[in-house]
Amino acid sequence: MLQRQDVDRYLYLRRTTIPHPWLKQYRAHLFKELQEYLHHPIRVQKWLDSGHELEGYLE
Repeated sequence: MLQRQDVDRYLYLRRTTIPHPWLKQYRAHLFKELQEYLHHPIRVQKWLDSGHELEGYLE
C-alpha cells in the first residue's frame, strides 16, 4: 500500500529536473503506481494481501 512518504517522494521527484534517464523511468513508474492506487485501492490492496509484489501487478 502506498504510504504518505511515497506520495511526497513522487511529488518531490515531479518538481525536480531529470538529470538521468533512470530518474525519468523511476518517476513514470511511481506515477503509474500512484494512479493505479488512487483509482483501484481495494483491488491493489487485495493483490498485496495475497502475497504478490506491486511490481507484478503493474506489469
